[in-house]
Amino acid sequence: MLIFKAVDMENERVIGHISLGRIDHHNKSARIGKVLIGEESSRGKGYAGQMIDRVLAVAFDELELHRVSLGVFDFNKAAISCYEKAGFIKEGLHRDKQKVGEEYWSLWEMSMLESEWRSRQSEIYIYTEWKSPVGKDGAFVSGFYGLTNGFTSRFIFITEIVCYCFISQVAVRCI
Repeated sequence: MLIFKAVDMENERVIGHISLGRIDHHNKSARIGKVLIGEESSRGKGYAGQMIDRVLAVAFDELELHRVSLGVFDFNKAAISCYEKAGFIKEGLHRDKQKVGEEYWSLWEMSMLESEWRSRQSEIYIYTEWKSPVGKDGAFVSGFYGLTNGFTSRFIFITEIVCYCFISQVAVRCI
């Protein structure tokens, strides 16, 4: 499982995190989970959408996956809207999937295929690739700049294990 933490670079405050788990190299699939924006004041600013975009780039470009899925409770309208805006498609509703207290919650299953993601990239991103032979702690660094939904972005991958994604003034680090 890869867990990414979003951190405000100006004050080093953690904004949220997102995970990419159930990575199946044979079927070339994975599942996004735990998309969380912590403080109420950080919600509604587009951070979750940008975190999803970065994780999808890791999934499809770095891990070369074919499919990424996720589950979201049907009452979480903000999250559903965010996932649909990112390009996820509703596949089906698991009715009364989970019992919480005395209630049953239903869950939408959503997914995105690599071809759908690549099609969206030609509409959303403008890339300028760059490479530097030496980065932080002497590790090789590579990445790209892009324009996504009006935010300037920069990916930095340091080795195959640690990666930083800078979203405006927010860094997302794989932990």
